[in-house]
Amino acid sequence: MKHAYLITAHKETSVLRTLLMLIDAPCNDIYIHIDAKTKNFDFDKVKTFVQKSKLIFTDRVKVYWGDYSQIKSELMLLKAAIGGGYDYYHLISGQDLPIKSISEINNFFENNSGKEFISIENAAKPIKSTDKGGVFSLYSRLSLYHFGIKGWRKNKLLKGLEYISILTQKLLKVNRIAKLNVPVYYGSNWFSITHDCAKYVIEQEGYIEELFGKHTRCADELFLQTVVMNSNLKSRVTGYNLRHIDFNRGRPYTWREEDLSELLNSKDLFARKFNEDVDGIVIEKLYQTLKNS
Repeated sequence: MKHAYLITAHKETSVLRTLLMLIDAPCNDIYIHIDAKTKNFDFDKVKTFVQKSKLIFTDRVKVYWGDYSQIKSELMLLKAAIGGGYDYYHLISGQDLPIKSISEINNFFENNSGKEFISIENAAKPIKSTDKGGVFSLYSRLSLYHFGIKGWRKNKLLKGLEYISILTQKLLKVNRIAKLNVPVYYGSNWFSITHDCAKYVIEQEGYIEELFGKHTRCADELFLQTVVMNSNLKSRVTGYNLRHIDFNRGRPYTWREEDLSELLNSKDLFARKFNEDVDGIVIEKLYQTLKNS
């Protein structure tokens, strides 16, 4: 099997270096999108971390939290890789690491060929317009009109105006997608999908931009789930994305040395997230364990 690893990153770190060295193998090609806001990224240095895989840097876009630019960067990665005809396409971030060896990962996908490893919350049921979550509920990410102003979260005035706007729209029962009658699904944006699925998603780019490109918030956790679950590929979706992520201790929690046993004993294949400024030892120990396995 051939695999394409699609990495979204915004800086060169020891986590990114470790990630590249752990997935560096003849059966893997690596595609990286570097946030266009990042200045002085050392592309030549990063290339030295990879010896066996083909490493490709994609075109770049400025990526903002909660913005359509997150989806755009993911689509750029898929479009850059699709010509390779890979068996699986894995979206991960520069703060993620595999927690299984390459041979274990490859064996898993050999044994589960054809399945789509996409996270679907709420037992694979569509999100209802009455879903819980207060003013900023999941459904309202798509159904209401959002400002789309970059950096709104860090500006108290803009954040207040956004809150008032969403609350007013809810009181007026605004629903900009009601006439479309599209069941909306939600889950983590990280995935491992087949070539058929990747190709289908790229073919839907115009529809994705129309539905998720304007007036949405955090639609990167809605678009893939909604597009695939409303297609003939639905029966292949497992609802599980093979990522070990802890939202109980953080948003998400940053893994530490004392978590090493949990990570290695997990049934998952990848983990998020790591940060050498929080704990670099767990990164090094994980690398040594997997490289020697």
